[in-house]
Amino acid sequence: MSYRVEPFSRSDARDTELAATLRKSIGERRDRRVVVLTGNIHARVESGVPWDASFVPMVAQLRALEPKLTIVALNAVHRGGNTWACISTSHDIAPKCHT
Repeated sequence: MSYRVEPFSRSDARDTELAATLRKSIGERRDRRVVVLTGNIHARVESGVPWDASFVPMVAQLRALEPKLTIVALNAVHRGGNTWACISTSHDIAPKCHT
């Protein structure tokens, strides 16, 4: 399943849409395990991030919507290397993608 949604002006609004899309997909597969590959911010199980205490990530929202759902979130880290990312310096500036 793909859970890409259009960007919003606030990233927590985007995570709300991501959580709703994921919840719908999981609802159709209650008898199976679902593996979701996502960035570490979206996968956080608790609200708040260093730059915004009110931010509610996708998995935290999903956990609130589905409290009986077993969720395991892994935070993979590395010792360096290359990355591909789209980064914006402001909510009103389109992100620039680069390696």
